[in-house]
Amino acid sequence: MTAQGPHVDSFMKKMPKTISHSRKTEVLQDTPKRIFIADEDPLICELIRYNLEADGFIVSVFNNADDALDADFTLYDLFLIDITMDGLSGIKVAQYLKQNKATSRTPLIFCASLSDESEVIDGLDNGADDYILKPFSMKELRSRINTLLHRNVY
Repeated sequence: MTAQGPHVDSFMKKMPKTISHSRKTEVLQDTPKRIFIADEDPLICELIRYNLEADGFIVSVFNNADDALDADFTLYDLFLIDITMDGLSGIKVAQYLKQNKATSRTPLIFCASLSDESEVIDGLDNGADDYILKPFSMKELRSRINTLLHRNVY
């Protein structure tokens, strides 16, 4: 067992070697975008879900590592992951997503309450497209999400 939690050691065992791309690679502009959120704090998740669903997004929330790791990553247009979620190494998830053809271009935003510059740099260097520090405003989060989704027309 590592310092990150019991699930980190089994992370690579649980993940398939490759992800098959089960959806069309061309996404229509008016198709609602699907957002994957992994964060232990249910209040933060529900606040984010409420606001993003009001904006027309389809949001899936995962409050624990097991549920997050069981998700079909190919269904999502953007990932918002707490980098320090207990039992889930955000860095390992980012590396996994970026190494798989089906998810390598899907934007990833790390969120954390850490303000350590080295953590932010480590997250960005390991595949995150953006990093947002808690507490953040919904306006800022919406802006970051919309910017990444508009850049990532595939």
